[in-house]
Amino acid sequence: MIKIKIGEQKPINYSIREKTTGLPVSLVGSTIIFQLKETENQLSDFLLEKIITEISDPYDTGLIYSPSEGRFSVFIKSEDTISLNINKDYYYTIWKIQGQNKEVISASGLKVEEFKVCPA
Repeated sequence: MIKIKIGEQKPINYSIREKTTGLPVSLVGSTIIFQLKETENQLSDFLLEKIITEISDPYDTGLIYSPSEGRFSVFIKSEDTISLNINKDYYYTIWKIQGQNKEVISASGLKVEEFKVCPA
């Protein structure tokens, strides 16, 4: 779950590891896509979508900053949360795309995680 204050600006860091071995998942040559959704099953028209690579802007979308160690950040800007409702539940999905393969990656192993906005 991500908890963030309305209008807060910060990176959210991830370290992706294989569930069975605990070894880092290589993100070399990968693209990460972060999608913020109003509903768990939403397939398009996302509230926010960030495309993250090894050369993306770390203060706009985020950055794969240690690809061989499976580490990346998603950067949440103040304008990304300012219009969200503190009384509503939101959801997000993080995708890893490498070549023709597209898979959901998350800390819990779920396809959708919770995103909560708190008062400033």
